[in-house]
Amino acid sequence: MTSPNYFIIKPYNGVRYDNIRKFGDVEFIISSSIEDHTVTNRLATVISTPDWYNGPISKDDVVVVHHNTFRLYYNMNGNETSGWSYIKDDIYILDYEQI
Repeated sequence: MTSPNYFIIKPYNGVRYDNIRKFGDVEFIISSSIEDHTVTNRLATVISTPDWYNGPISKDDVVVVHHNTFRLYYNMNGNETSGWSYIKDDIYILDYEQI
């Protein structure tokens, strides 16, 4: 699967939110809000690069992405929805400027 214009990525470790911290033997949930941008996962694994891209990023690299990439939102009807970059099954597309 490739894209002519976008990087295709998936969340690192398969999680959208990085909101669990371990202290000793105990795991703590530090935020339970999907609106909290400080706990969204900022790491992604590259599935493929755009056709035009010739830079240092390649398949299976781990990159830092924009904090809203994996975030969930509430739409105007109050329903939980993914952002524009979500495709399906934890696969996302990103523009070059968001990496």
